[in-house]
Amino acid sequence: AFPGAYIINSGIGSFPIYKSTPDLESYGSIGASNKNEYLIVMPGYKITVYTDTNYGTTNVKTIDNTTSSNIYHVATTGATWANKISSIKLYYGSTEIN
Repeated sequence: AFPGAYIINSGIGSFPIYKSTPDLESYGSIGASNKNEYLIVMPGYKITVYTDTNYGTTNVKTIDNTTSSNIYHVATTGATWANKISSIKLYYGSTEIN
């Protein structure tokens, strides 16, 4: 399987995203909660990121790269998003990958 997205932290490394994850820090997860500085979204994919676990609705942001053939790279700056993502949904086109 190929990751549809990555969470990047310059001091730690990259965390590949293969599927929607309700808690990025929980046991068996990738250990990426609150470690994001950049997000990479591969062509054909879309992510929705949340500052709360379990896809809570306090702060939600969608990065859609479903219609491009280029890799999309975005910095998660500002007090709302930098190092604050706790859960993520991954889609290929409009289909969520669980």
